[in-house]
Amino acid sequence: MEVPLVLESSKLKISFRQQPPRLVRWGFHPSPVDPLMIGLTAEGELCRIEFTRKRKAGAILKAWKKAWPQTKFVEDKAATADIARRLFGQKKRVTLPLREGRMSVANAGRGTKETPSPVKTKDLLRKSKFSLPLPQGERGNKLKLHLTGTKFQQAVWKEMLKIPAGKVRSYADVARRIKNPKAVRAVGTACGANPIPLLVPCHRIVGSNGGLGGFGGGLPLKEKLLRSEGALHRAA
Repeated sequence: MEVPLVLESSKLKISFRQQPPRLVRWGFHPSPVDPLMIGLTAEGELCRIEFTRKRKAGAILKAWKKAWPQTKFVEDKAATADIARRLFGQKKRVTLPLREGRMSVANAGRGTKETPSPVKTKDLLRKSKFSLPLPQGERGNKLKLHLTGTKFQQAVWKEMLKIPAGKVRSYADVARRIKNPKAVRAVGTACGANPIPLLVPCHRIVGSNGGLGGFGGGLPLKEKLLRSEGALHRAA
């Protein structure tokens, strides 16, 4: 039986595993960023968050089953609703107005670089404010995460978890921090394989040249997340 590595913070308890769960309960839920498909283990650990991006459940389930072929997936919106409420049901929200124009990505490895905005805010970011997900503890309970990945992926995800809101790191910087400086592309692949975005903040990893890089939820959403955290600002 696999013995997971467990890390804890004030709000999260994270189990790192190389074997996927045997059972995943899933459900669709609205969120401030995009409708999400949420997956829980039989023990109630959050193991998947997927940005739907206008896809139906069947398409997402097909991808999940391909990644975890031995796992049984069962629809159970009642079970996942509690996680959705803890993630997005808080009264206190952190917001920042969204603006158009040129942006700078601060603290990205080699310094601040300027890059043109990759999106037209008036077309893609119609809401004037964005609400960050803030996990809420209930009676001292921490939100439990089940992170399944290779040892390399886990090393990358652990570095992500060290990046505070309002800061970013480059793919190259993460590669150096995990003592594998030539694995810049592999770091990007590990970011794309992150099964729990938002809580494991792959959106805080950017290009060394100041570009946004990639993101499973799409670059408009990555920009929105970074703006809301104060990591993007208008260039002079």
